[in-house]
Amino acid sequence: MRYAIAALAAGILAAVSYASGSIAAERDAYTPALFAAAQAHNEPIVVHVTASWCPTCQVQNRVIEGALFKPQFANVRVLDVDFDDQKDVVAAFGATEQSTLVFFHGKTIVARLVGATDAAAIEAMMQRAVDGR
Repeated sequence: MRYAIAALAAGILAAVSYASGSIAAERDAYTPALFAAAQAHNEPIVVHVTASWCPTCQVQNRVIEGALFKPQFANVRVLDVDFDDQKDVVAAFGATEQSTLVFFHGKTIVARLVGATDAAAIEAMMQRAVDGR
């Protein structure tokens, strides 16, 4: 129940931020070129190994979407890796299951979460990517 409430709150925050004209950070489907460019620019990056059928991934998506409207995450680049269709990329990131989040600052991995849906935990790791620690 608390996860549903957290996800709902994140969705409401995203809607309010969007309506107020706030601009979210960038979120795209993973490509090697986008990933390399983000790393070259020393950006904070979240690689989300996700599947359309995964309920945990859906909660993670709502949490991430809500976080991207917060000013401290304005420069975060989120790249979604399709667990079913990008098996080579999934393996390259060492993900053994969907709902894996890998946090980078440039070329450095700063954190990894698997199956996490707690907004505070995900945002804390996003902050580590921003801070580079």
